[in-house]
Amino acid sequence: MSVYTIGMECGMHIPLENCAVNAEPVMRVTFDINAGLHAGERLALERGAIQSLADSDNALLASLETQLPRRSLLWTSRGILEIGRGWRWQTSPASPKAPWLDAVHHSWPSHAPRWLLKAPVVIVCADALPIANRTRHQRDLARLWLTADAALIYLAQDARDGWQMHQHCEPEQRNGAHLTSKAASALELAS
Repeated sequence: MSVYTIGMECGMHIPLENCAVNAEPVMRVTFDINAGLHAGERLALERGAIQSLADSDNALLASLETQLPRRSLLWTSRGILEIGRGWRWQTSPASPKAPWLDAVHHSWPSHAPRWLLKAPVVIVCADALPIANRTRHQRDLARLWLTADAALIYLAQDARDGWQMHQHCEPEQRNGAHLTSKAASALELAS
């Protein structure tokens, strides 16, 4: 075990032992996926992890919404819903699109809203992003999530959309999300 001293320039000697980092990642949230392409699988997410899933018919969204912890955010083209509290922002005839650009995007990454970064889980539906610049918004979202405490689930419109989001994520963001079958998860817990 190595010892390192700091403060030698002022006569202080404070030993700091190298501590072993816990190799087991701490899973922040776990979901049972009951619909869509990954039906029957379990999704476990660490802090700051990003997982994209295809959900063209919104069946997966309905399944995940019932499992979200309080204060989680659901971001669709209809607005931003905080689970347990209600709407943070809702569309109106005067402003028919979610405030992706206006409220959040222009301030990234230095002034992202705290309520966005500190939610336990954020689900972003592809329809909340403008189609014209979706790839750029996906890249900006992945970049923002490097500093986020929340786990992010991106519900893509199709496999290509999900693949594009996956390409923008850093390895540590992708590695923080784990999809496993429920049977394999049960065996792992039993052992």
